[in-house]
Amino acid sequence: MARMLSFGPVKVRKLAIRTASGVAAIPGGLLVADDDEGIFRVAGGRAALWAGREDHEALGDLEGLATDETHHIAWAVAEEGGAVIALQLRGRLRRPTLVGHLPRPGTRKNKGSRVWPSCRRGCRRRDVRRSW
Repeated sequence: MARMLSFGPVKVRKLAIRTASGVAAIPGGLLVADDDEGIFRVAGGRAALWAGREDHEALGDLEGLATDETHHIAWAVAEEGGAVIALQLRGRLRRPTLVGHLPRPGTRKNKGSRVWPSCRRGCRRRDVRRSW
């Protein structure tokens, strides 16, 4: 006989993040992409800006967020320009690196694209259009 699973919230907390557009789990917390501010690191019920527009201009216009399976790298994608930014999760220096640009979702060329989910396994050169 099949068992039914049910899910529900364990805890609910209000955070000082106004427009969350992406969430990625990391050891000990979460990364949350805010549309206008950048990437917040959430741990212990508190959110602190981890990487913002000051670190890279594309981080002030975010649409999505992903991490690799080993939690060494986070990728953020900018909404308007499609810039894909890689950030190191380990160590003291984040050094945002522009990986390339994704075509804007919804265009005829990119309708129904499966490019962004492939970045979960690691963005490859064939997944993004070069930025130069």
